[in-house]
Amino acid sequence: MAILQNCCCCCTVRLGSLITGVLYVIIHIVDLGVKSSSVALGWQVYGTDVASVVVDIIAIILGLLLIVAVLGSMMALLRAWVALAILILITELIIIICFTALTLQGVWTALASQSFWLSPVIGAWIIYYFIFYITVYGVLVVYSHYQNLRDGIEEE
Repeated sequence: MAILQNCCCCCTVRLGSLITGVLYVIIHIVDLGVKSSSVALGWQVYGTDVASVVVDIIAIILGLLLIVAVLGSMMALLRAWVALAILILITELIIIICFTALTLQGVWTALASQSFWLSPVIGAWIIYYFIFYITVYGVLVVYSHYQNLRDGIEEE
């Protein structure tokens, strides 16, 4: 029996899985654009930015594979997406913790000159929570679709 019977109370988990794949690709393309614009603006680039770009590229490829897996009813790819999406979420958490630590280290040194700015850290955490909740719900939807395929349940 699947964890979720419907996605968002209005569509099947198959359609919800397709929407999850599309949202996953869009979110990571936007995040990639934000990272590249920070480089173009000449902001200080940490190693966390480079790691985040690599994670975004992998996530975009993973989102496209999810779309292919849903359209082709490929159970192995659905399972792999669930596992890799969770790993990417954990990796993004580690990156944002490192980013926060590096930024706070800069704040402590800037306190002497009384000029510091914490909004990048707050913005990064808000974006992470947004991605976290969408990814967790997406994992539940995709896993429910996998369970329906495994059990041979036809979705309307």
